[in-house]
Amino acid sequence: MKKRTLAMLLALCMVLSLGAAAFADGEELVEPEGLPDGMWEEMSDEEKAELVEYLASKEAEHEQAKCEKPSESQDGEELSDAQKALAEAQAALDESLARNAASASSNAANAAMEGISAEEQVIYDENSIKITVTDLRYDSGKAVFTLRVDNAIADRELSLSCPDAVVNGWMVYGLSVWDGNQYIPAGGSGEVTVSIPYIALSDQMKAAVGAFSDIQLDISISGWTALHDLGDILRYRALCPVQTSIPTDQTAGVWKPAEPVYDADGVVFAPAGEAQIVEMDGGAYTGALLYCENNTDMLLSAGCTGGALDGAEQWMELMTADGGATFAMGLHGDPVPQLLQPGAKALLPLVCEDSEAFEAASELTASIGLQDVSGGQSLPEASLTIPLA
Repeated sequence: MKKRTLAMLLALCMVLSLGAAAFADGEELVEPEGLPDGMWEEMSDEEKAELVEYLASKEAEHEQAKCEKPSESQDGEELSDAQKALAEAQAALDESLARNAASASSNAANAAMEGISAEEQVIYDENSIKITVTDLRYDSGKAVFTLRVDNAIADRELSLSCPDAVVNGWMVYGLSVWDGNQYIPAGGSGEVTVSIPYIALSDQMKAAVGAFSDIQLDISISGWTALHDLGDILRYRALCPVQTSIPTDQTAGVWKPAEPVYDADGVVFAPAGEAQIVEMDGGAYTGALLYCENNTDMLLSAGCTGGALDGAEQWMELMTADGGATFAMGLHGDPVPQLLQPGAKALLPLVCEDSEAFEAASELTASIGLQDVSGGQSLPEASLTIPLA
């Protein structure tokens, strides 16, 4: 937010208690009371003049309002114009302060990430497979894990992947396994490197997650014989907890969602931001960011089964978004539902194929199918109504 805009917001909140006189050309501008330290010095002469003039006009309006009888609003409350302006200004200031708090939290998280590390720790020790974190560092904007994998299965070669993670309670998708020996020999050991792209996360995600203090890597393990007997492939998948050097309460996230549009069966959905353009596969789609919360003990899949804009049926799809990268799920084939780990939160775009219709609409409705992936149980369909105006 520009300094001038912030000054105006502050001025509005002070208008009932501050006085400001009009000024003539060439007259020295006097700093109004109540501005943040250093702001007046950073403003240009033009911005200073506009602010002083603005304060003078608001003071005149306030004096006039005191002489007028308050008018009755539609909801029966009697408010003067000055009181209404003050209430609106306070709401805008509260929003500005919330953004500043989120920015401060993000800056603190950025600084903490520079020094992130982890002691050597075993994160998986089952099914004759042992996975140990041997190193954690911050490199090129990514939290990079080095994992040692000990495979005690004599006739099974292993392959590891890490499709997502739960970081401080938030789902982070699209992780990479790279620069390492992804395949672990039968009866042997090897290293795998997993990276979480912190710097690529959106400002909203950084404000929500904070620095990476508590991490659960979603590790998928496959194993097969040397003859690649497809009928006898081992498959294991587990959330593997990692404790880092960053205290849990040191850089906690500050972002909070709006009021829920769905809250039932342990699942919450809420609007999470303004409409946005999502570009992928040579096309551009408009969507609303959706906050998702899984308060059950089940691994849930969530997929959009239908949607409409102002009552007109539209093609819609849930997708995975991380920073600047958005992963299209099911755009050119069968939809692939998004996974919501137990007790985790997520931000997912709900996109529409018709961008013009989306931008012109005032209300979005969608149906989200929910299913327990681990147990096969289907939950009642979630019906969402999201205001877009």
